Amino acid sequence: MAKRAGARGSRAQTVKVTTRLRREQSLLLRSAESLGRMIGSLQRQLDKAAATVKGRTRTPKASRKRATGSRTRAATTKRRP
Repeated sequence: MAKRAGARGSRAQTVKVTTRLRREQSLLLRSAESLGRMIGSLQRQLDKAAATVKGRTRTPKASRKRATGSRTRAATTKRRP
């Protein structure tokens, strides 16, 4: 009977570890996505500032497209379960 209790214990530990790893991976993925959005935002600001310094008032087409809010609200808000 001692073996069965040990087997159940190891299964429970495996599930806990797997659940913890999934949570950590999810957090890392969300952090990476947030960091990517931040870098993109800073790059657009830098492009706009560089264009202003050079005397152009308009931003390059690629930057302008994103700067005007081409992302939808659904892409920027968290979904509710």
